[in-house]
Amino acid sequence: MENGKQQPLLSGDNSHKLPATPLNGQVDDDGVQINGYTIGATTQLFAGQLGTIQLAAVSVENSVIGGFSFSILFGMGSALETVCGQAYGAGKIEMLGVYLQRSWIVLNTAAVAVMFTLIFGVSVLRFLGQTTTIATAAGNFAVWMIPQLFAYATVIPIAKFLQAQSNIMPMAVISVMAAVSHVFLSWVFMVKLGWGLAGAAVVLNSSWWFITTAQIAYVMWGSCGEAWSGFSWKAFRNLKGFLHVSFTTAVMFWYDSIEDSKFITKRSA
Repeated sequence: MENGKQQPLLSGDNSHKLPATPLNGQVDDDGVQINGYTIGATTQLFAGQLGTIQLAAVSVENSVIGGFSFSILFGMGSALETVCGQAYGAGKIEMLGVYLQRSWIVLNTAAVAVMFTLIFGVSVLRFLGQTTTIATAAGNFAVWMIPQLFAYATVIPIAKFLQAQSNIMPMAVISVMAAVSHVFLSWVFMVKLGWGLAGAAVVLNSSWWFITTAQIAYVMWGSCGEAWSGFSWKAFRNLKGFLHVSFTTAVMFWYDSIEDSKFITKRSA
C-alpha cells in the first residue's frame, strides 16, 4: 500500500520503461563478492603464518559456515535489485530508499535466524564430517564472526540501492580503503600482537563494519538525491510481500549457483 493505492510489489506494467542498463548488476555483484574474497583471502594468508590448525579453522569457517550465511543473505538481498529496478523504471526514485529500509528489516531478521548456524558451528561441522580439532577451532571462530553476519545483512542492500542509481564509485573507493587497511591491521593484530584467531575475528569484523558504516554515511549524507529522504514508516508496509520476493530470489540464486558448480565440475572432469 503506497500513496493510498494498493500496488503490486512487482508489476510487469512498467517493465518496458526500464532503461537498457540501469543497474550494472554484474559490476555490483562481482564487486561485493570480490571484496569479500579479498578480505577473506588476506585473513587466510596471515592465518597460515600462525599454524595449520588456525589456517584450517579460518578456511573452513570462511568457505562453509560463512559462505552459507553470505549466500543466503546475498540471495535474499538480490530481490532489492528487482524492486529498485522497477521503481527506477517507473520514475519513482523516492521509493528506492523505502525499499532499502524494507530490505534491511528482512535481511537482519534473516540474519538472526542464520546466526544459529554460527552459534552451533562446531556441531554443524562435526555433522558434515570435519575432525574434532578443526571443527572445534572453526566453530569457535564462527561465533566470533557473528558481527560480520549483520554487516552482510546491512551492506548488501546498500550495494543494491547504489547499484540501482549506477553509483558504483563510492563502493569501489570504500572497498579499496578497507582492503588496504585490512592487510596492515591483520599483520598488527594476528602477528605483531600475537592475538591469533581472536585478532583475525577483530580485524574481519572491523573491516566489514567499516565498509558498512562508510556506505551508510554516504547514503545518508551523500549525493543520493531523491532516492534517500530519510527513514520512513512505509518500510514496514507489505513486509510479507517483500519477504516472499526475497525468498524466491534467494532460491533462484542458490539454484543458479548449484548449476554453475555442476558445469564447472563437468568441465574439470
